[in-house]
Amino acid sequence: MLRSHYCELVTGFNSLMENHGLLKSATGDGQ
Repeated sequence: MLRSHYCELVTGFNSLMENHGLLKSATGDGQ
């Protein structure tokens, strides 16, 4: 139970980081 919750947290965190990276590269990468 705890492990699956941790997995969910990690997945959500990775998703957030991916979205942040996409936003970052789209807005301030000099393109």
